[in-house]
Amino acid sequence: MKEVATIKFIDGETKEEALVIIRSAENRVCLCLSHVSGSDTEVCMTTEEVRQLIEALQRVHNAILPLMAK
Repeated sequence: MKEVATIKFIDGETKEEALVIIRSAENRVCLCLSHVSGSDTEVCMTTEEVRQLIEALQRVHNAILPLMAK
């Protein structure tokens, strides 16, 4: 499994330091969501499921973009 990216951020709900680790292997992508304080979860998806996730995130992004411009 190859690590592709690590994104650090502050959780908008808990205000804890958190990160997303993205890993890939052959026909799947795994996302690990982690609070620095210790709780994490990892999910692995097929490339089709990743495509659906990306489309959903793009819809959310496009919906909030006008709100951010105000």
